[in-house]
Amino acid sequence: MYKFSIKILIKPFLKAAFFTIMITNIVEGAVQIPPPPVARKYATRWTQKRIGTTEYRAAQRTDMSAFVQDTGIKGELTVDKLRDWLKRSRLINRKFLQNPNCLRIVQVEKKEIRGMRTEKLFRVEYNPSCPNPTPFKLAFIIKELDDFSEETEIPNLYVLQKHPELRVLGNLRDPSLPQMTFAENFYSYQSGKRGEFSLKDEEDLSYFSLIHAARGASLYDLFEKNPEGPVTYEAFRKLGQVLANFHKRFMTGKNCLLKGGDDINQCFTISHGDLNPGNIFYDRKFIYFIDTETMLKSLQQKTPFIKDATHLYLWPIYTRNWDKELYDKIYEAFLNGYVNQLSTNPLIKDQIIKRIKEEIQNKKSNYER
Repeated sequence: MYKFSIKILIKPFLKAAFFTIMITNIVEGAVQIPPPPVARKYATRWTQKRIGTTEYRAAQRTDMSAFVQDTGIKGELTVDKLRDWLKRSRLINRKFLQNPNCLRIVQVEKKEIRGMRTEKLFRVEYNPSCPNPTPFKLAFIIKELDDFSEETEIPNLYVLQKHPELRVLGNLRDPSLPQMTFAENFYSYQSGKRGEFSLKDEEDLSYFSLIHAARGASLYDLFEKNPEGPVTYEAFRKLGQVLANFHKRFMTGKNCLLKGGDDINQCFTISHGDLNPGNIFYDRKFIYFIDTETMLKSLQQKTPFIKDATHLYLWPIYTRNWDKELYDKIYEAFLNGYVNQLSTNPLIKDQIIKRIKEEIQNKKSNYER
């Protein structure tokens, strides 16, 4: 009887306290559902110690306008304005500019650059046998940056150019490793629009980067022209071998399966960050990587080694609508080259393939239209 009376007496006070707390939190906008606790093994699964952030912060404090050249272009970036600028800049031999059949500038459709932090994209192509009619080759890509990329891409490239391990790779002529160049150039023009993340205080400056094409042909063009050709298969197989060597060179992780441990999810490395066939070139001997500023993220925090292989599969199928049946065959050539170069152990090879295919399924929704 006594205990029952105490409960009856306390119950109204508990209710009043509960509603007081709820009303106070709602008024202050403080009511939040706490996230469920994360098991330790999953909390640390995809994390690595952050590195390189000191250099990046220093680059952000540096006046990057010193690395940008003024083009004199005013207004919206167009094919005609870029052609006029190329005449003035002398970046291309004048003979190609004098004949309209020797040089062309093609603006890539907006839907084709979905997923990139890019406003506009232009391909500058030339006829190497000008004026005789022959297939055009890519000279370079002009990428108009959105206002966020203006703030990030130039510091990114600045840090990459000074990174000692990557600079060594830039000077090596080793066919077993990717050939990389960080010789991108940045240019400004008076667009008349104000960006939220502008490099300068002037409200009418916008920026574009000029990315020099590597030797040979891009894997994108190889597949587009002849998806079942022997050179296309050779290029993707070679890419797999080269990418594996690159990843092994920078592989880290406690208990990493590829470093003598037993956990494939603890293997981290430096990734390209946007390894799609358009950023990879092949000249029958070397594999070349371009548009490498995306590497900075994995320099600051190494990423799972399967990231590049996953992106290489999903990007062409879901952003370029490549024929899945045809590309599956080509990707298989890449995957065989990649896995065989990473390990000679059949059990480890099976784990790598299984993990990549799992990640493709997990990330597929991020690429679907």
